[in-house]
Amino acid sequence: MTPLPATIAAPPAVHGFILDGPALAPALCLRLAGALRRAVMARVRDTLGLGPQDGLPAFFCGHQSDGAPVRPGHHDHLFFLADPGPPARVLIVPPSHAEHRPPSPEECGHRETLVKALAGMTHLIAGADGVFTLHPQDRPSPADPVLGSGLYWRSATAFHPPRHPKRGDDPQAFLTALIAKECLARALPLPAIKIIALRRGARDGLAALAHLTFPKPVSGPILLGRDAHRGGGVFLLGAVRRPPAEESLPSREGSADSNDSRSARNEPII
Repeated sequence: MTPLPATIAAPPAVHGFILDGPALAPALCLRLAGALRRAVMARVRDTLGLGPQDGLPAFFCGHQSDGAPVRPGHHDHLFFLADPGPPARVLIVPPSHAEHRPPSPEECGHRETLVKALAGMTHLIAGADGVFTLHPQDRPSPADPVLGSGLYWRSATAFHPPRHPKRGDDPQAFLTALIAKECLARALPLPAIKIIALRRGARDGLAALAHLTFPKPVSGPILLGRDAHRGGGVFLLGAVRRPPAEESLPSREGSADSNDSRSARNEPII
């Protein structure tokens, strides 16, 4: 009788890497998410044998074959984010996991390519922020701050709405309505939403921190807003980090291209 082949564990849906060092400031979270995205695209390009001028599948880069961004509201491409920690981590989330739905056959194929591209990835080069050693993470526990399950979630990086408010819109009501809409679009139940901090930026752009209380436990990740694919709008399980009274919105969150030094890792977390 021919023995059955050994069972091979399926690769994780979410790829996480623990970083050495202390907790991350929100600005550094955004920059590391950007650095991770660039690194993954470069490795996928090598895995697929593509040249520098060849276009990547939209799943990996969020751009169509002509170089234009995918249409707003379409999220069939990877999400990149950093969990401030401790321990600090960077994570790569497939779209089906972020939208809480089964993966399509096409996504399953791209996931196989992603596994090959990430093989042997041990460092993340993040420009002026330095080089970070990556330690692959085991499968998450139910209490994982990004991927666990719970009723109460809170902002780790600011939520930026996908559109600007109209003249005369109440900022709190505007943000609350769009957070609710984004949750429903991610197949999440409608939460009670409390805006904790709000900042108005250039051209009346808004940014906010929020607390979400769901009617039943929901599983992460919860990634909402205009820059959710690049580290913005990340929510963490509320009981994991510092108490809500200590949360505040910085006057400015750095972008992925900021030249702030790596010492920003010692700034307070949102």
